[in-house]
Amino acid sequence: HSCGIRPTGELVCWGSNAHEESNVPGGRLKQVALGAFHTCGLFDDGEVGCWGSDDHERSSGSPKGKFTAITAAGGHSCALKESGKAVCWGFNEHNQTDVPKKKKFKQIAAGFLTTCGLHTNHKVSCWGQKRGDNKPPDGKFKQISARGPFTCALDFEGKARCWPQAEQRDDLFEVIAAGGSHFCGVQSSGKIKCRGKNDKGQSDPPDGIFQLPPSADKPDDARADEL
Repeated sequence: HSCGIRPTGELVCWGSNAHEESNVPGGRLKQVALGAFHTCGLFDDGEVGCWGSDDHERSSGSPKGKFTAITAAGGHSCALKESGKAVCWGFNEHNQTDVPKKKKFKQIAAGFLTTCGLHTNHKVSCWGQKRGDNKPPDGKFKQISARGPFTCALDFEGKARCWPQAEQRDDLFEVIAAGGSHFCGVQSSGKIKCRGKNDKGQSDPPDGIFQLPPSADKPDDARADEL
């Protein structure tokens, strides 16, 4: 399923609705995050609400309080407080909702069975499914993005570092968005470049100039279908 927020704050969802994940609640939203069979929204007042499948409490487990950003993946979701503390809930077979204690983040990105966080010191750490090839790179970064098992981080030079098993090049980006096995990024020229798997043409973007997201100077979680 897919969702979009109108300029009025009204949320519109369409596509698969087997678990009522496209049944939109009332209220004005600032952000929406989609899991496999559930949807979460960040409302104007900073509250988080989720709907759709409630397997592993992925909907009813949404936290109380005020938050600044949300992210969702297959069966779990996370929300970020203004203080930098993160809360995750939902499917937790691989400990992907077990946020490291006493850590503060600038951004959280939920993947399929993992979660990654951009710390206030601009370093990246991940938790959840343990595989030899899914360790985040060293260094300092300004943005992270995840989708499925694939995660990318954008460093302060504008270079994208992706894992696992992603080709690294010297292209520079202003903001990036990860897909399941590829990523795309907007360059300072306004052009889009993509790297990674291309069996369906997902890494072959159209020509032309594209607008940067409004939050490109302080990017939130972005995905390849949101550019």
